[in-house]
Amino acid sequence: MSGAASYLARRAAQREKVRILYRRALKDTLNWAVHCHLFYPDADALRERFDANKNVVSLLLVTQARGPFDSNRRMRLRPIQENG
Repeated sequence: MSGAASYLARRAAQREKVRILYRRALKDTLNWAVHCHLFYPDADALRERFDANKNVVSLLLVTQARGPFDSNRRMRLRPIQENG
């Protein structure tokens, strides 16, 4: 029974990580959009990318599918501007 419980706990943690990743990606997309009419197509494309992997149940495949989203998010972060 503990094997099933630990699997369910890992699955729940993975779902939470993906939810947080989607939220952050959506916020980053909104921050980069100059106008709302530019944001909505990007948000739809982002949702389609997440929905394409929605039914993946293997934790290893979920981790591999997250890779491009994580790297894309790091590339889209705005650089910190130094004052002075």
